[in-house]
Amino acid sequence: MTIAFVENGVRRQIAVSRIEYLAGEGNYSRIHFVDRGPVLVSYCLKVMEGQLTDFVRIHKATLVNPRHITGVSLGKYRDASIFLSGGRTLPVSRRRVTLISNQLC
Repeated sequence: MTIAFVENGVRRQIAVSRIEYLAGEGNYSRIHFVDRGPVLVSYCLKVMEGQLTDFVRIHKATLVNPRHITGVSLGKYRDASIFLSGGRTLPVSRRRVTLISNQLC
């Protein structure tokens, strides 16, 4: 599966498997890849979530590719973090801790 976006006026298609996670920035989304720098696209995270149905929403502003999740850390105060294959650690919102722990653990 691929996703299309415009970068510097050039339309590009990239394999979804190369996307590590997406970060929402208002009406824009920043796509973070495994093998290259991030790209800002003019679609809100909700639109991107509709296209990337197997991705997991871990926060109001974060959508993660489950293929790149290497671990989950559950704290004792309803806090949690996701560890990604690229070495990043992302927080899970308190409202989504139970859902995420059931999906991934």
